[in-house]
Amino acid sequence: MKYLILLSSFMHLQAYALDFDKIVEGVKQRVEHLMNKAPAKQEREFKLPPLPQITKDPRAIHVYQKEGAIFETGKKFRALSSEQKKKYRYYFLSELVYVVRGAEGSKPELATLLNVLEQGGDREGVYRSLVLDQAYKNLESYRENCSKQVIEFGYQFGVKYLNLNFKQEDMKQLNLWSVKRIIVEKALELIDAFPTDGKNLYLWYGILSAELAGNYTIWNNKLRKQKHTDSHIAWAKSVPIQHLKSEVIIKLNRIFNHLQDVKSH
Repeated sequence: MKYLILLSSFMHLQAYALDFDKIVEGVKQRVEHLMNKAPAKQEREFKLPPLPQITKDPRAIHVYQKEGAIFETGKKFRALSSEQKKKYRYYFLSELVYVVRGAEGSKPELATLLNVLEQGGDREGVYRSLVLDQAYKNLESYRENCSKQVIEFGYQFGVKYLNLNFKQEDMKQLNLWSVKRIIVEKALELIDAFPTDGKNLYLWYGILSAELAGNYTIWNNKLRKQKHTDSHIAWAKSVPIQHLKSEVIIKLNRIFNHLQDVKSH
């Protein structure tokens, strides 16, 4: 009798398991049917906007006119306390000096640069002071050829994102430090040439940042690793224009530094 009860229980459990398998299979088939029926959500496609012509007219004053939507962004940053802003600025300066020169900045130097920002100076101005000082001139005087990857990236970036056809033979005559300075300068000039409503600028920045995130695994924070263009566009719309410029400066310098270290095969 005892064995009959156990056998009956086993058969009951087996029948239950079979019924459960049928339920699972039915749900699985239903889900697969719905997935096949509903079109997969596709990421929005973005196309580079028309690139403005970079002009160097000494009489032009539009760069100094702070009118337009791009100068009204960054409300969250401006709402931070002085101490919070100071922390962000110091972190930016530490990273900037390192990627531009390839060496850590000293505490006295960083304190001096921080004071410039605290007194109303801008990030772009700090960057220019670094590449125009004697230390950077010494770096540019080194006889060191650029890697093949640096030249290829500089050329491709120029064609696609600056509408400039840099001569690769000319770049081969320069070292890493000169190539970095020249191409970053052209990128900053292009940013200034975009309409100040920000629409095309944010699109240009978003597509560039997403491409760099997808092509390189060197980024040190979540946003820089983001491969979706719309995420970078949203960030660009939310920060001061100087922050957008500083991201372009840092990203380009990081990539050039990385590519110089890549061994040619």
